[in-house]
Amino acid sequence: MEKLSNELVCMIVKDLTSRDLFSLSRASRTYWKWLQPLLYRQHALRDDRRTGSAITNVLESTDPNKPETRAMSLIILDKVAQFCHFESAVLDRCRRTTRASDWFDSGRVCHLASLCEIRICLTRHPSLSPLHVAALKGLDDIAAWLLDQGASVDAPIPGTKTTALTLAVLGNHIPTTLLLLANGADPGSRLSGRDVRDPPTVLHLVCMLGLAELADQLLTRQYLEVDPTELLVVYQLNCPSDVSGFVAVLVRHGAEVSADNFRSFLHASKWQSAWEVLTSPILSDHLVVEAASCMLRDVVSLRSEKLAKHMETVVRIMRHLLDRGADPNLGRLLWPRSGSVDYPILLKLLPPFFEAGMDVRPAPSTRRRTRRQSSVKYGVDDLLGHTSPFDESQDDEGAAAQLSVICVLLQHGALIGGATRGDALDSYLVVFDEQLDGRARWSYKLCQVLLAHSRSVPEDKRGEDINVFLDRFSKVQRRGRSKLVAGL
Repeated sequence: MEKLSNELVCMIVKDLTSRDLFSLSRASRTYWKWLQPLLYRQHALRDDRRTGSAITNVLESTDPNKPETRAMSLIILDKVAQFCHFESAVLDRCRRTTRASDWFDSGRVCHLASLCEIRICLTRHPSLSPLHVAALKGLDDIAAWLLDQGASVDAPIPGTKTTALTLAVLGNHIPTTLLLLANGADPGSRLSGRDVRDPPTVLHLVCMLGLAELADQLLTRQYLEVDPTELLVVYQLNCPSDVSGFVAVLVRHGAEVSADNFRSFLHASKWQSAWEVLTSPILSDHLVVEAASCMLRDVVSLRSEKLAKHMETVVRIMRHLLDRGADPNLGRLLWPRSGSVDYPILLKLLPPFFEAGMDVRPAPSTRRRTRRQSSVKYGVDDLLGHTSPFDESQDDEGAAAQLSVICVLLQHGALIGGATRGDALDSYLVVFDEQLDGRARWSYKLCQVLLAHSRSVPEDKRGEDINVFLDRFSKVQRRGRSKLVAGL
């Protein structure tokens, strides 16, 4: 029966439905033995909107995350190969499907304008061949079966230039992608052929999507002769995500990096990529002090909101640059000259600069600094005086962090200047009341911090700033007590 021609099989099953065949096959094992070839051939030949071919039904019902369904699908396909006679044109026949959007992660490409056409295509019930479905779902074993049976590896989706290889890459299905390339898929085909923004090769597409492991596999197997430095630029300009390990992969395959790449990743908030550029041998081993300082300036000049989202990586980058000789006084740039300061963030960013020897004292006012000396200071001169004023925009957490920053500055040698004394004592109240708020409450807490620091310093080691503050505090305290006595 398996030797019957397709035309004769069509005549036999013209008035015999698949339900009839199933009923007959269940009647006895003898019937099943004889009818099994006819049953499979009928499924493989029928192709209309109500009943798809056996191959299409198998592909649409296979769950790539359930090995048991994949094993059963391969058994059925082996039966089809055994009993059905078909040409490669049957395998390349495209059939409209309504479930393509279920197999496709549109979020992966929604930010890429050059992939808009294919995203729209896959969400509007496209016509797909069995190999397209296998690539889209990542069914590499079934894709291998289709290719063995003669499916065209570069057949596009009707009306587009999108092939199975593109679909496999969009789904980040590494085994399927490698299988298609091993079977002769063209890695240089464009997506649409019309948009100049289309990635010219599959490797460029991989970089736009930020698929690090797939990029590593393709570069290792050398399916294409592409400059890794060019791929780094493609990733830098087009990939919306900060993909861990992607830059490291390209560097390992010969991509050249520079301080300009580091700066570009910073401004794109790709901190992990910036870190991988910074620690690459080609840059890290030849980083001079001046370049390290310029790169650190780029980091501290960013807005605190950008720094807060990637705090761990930011601190790691700062330590690395300071270890390479960057000027620790660049930490002064963390204080904006105007506007509110995010003290909780500032408190987390300061330790690397203090460990590297940042000078927190204001410049001497009794002598004129030379150009060389003035270049050592950046941003705000009197850090303690800039930090001590009452800031009504701070909540309780911010005010507590502000006091902590003041404590740290005092511990590292900041001098209590006139501005700070005024912030602490002008609104100071001798008796602290929990009901105090606003400037009075802040002055009391600031004064207690300054007192605790001043009294912790031995008398023979106190500077003039501490002695002046303690003397001024004693006068304010006596004046406050005399008013209380008069009031009684």
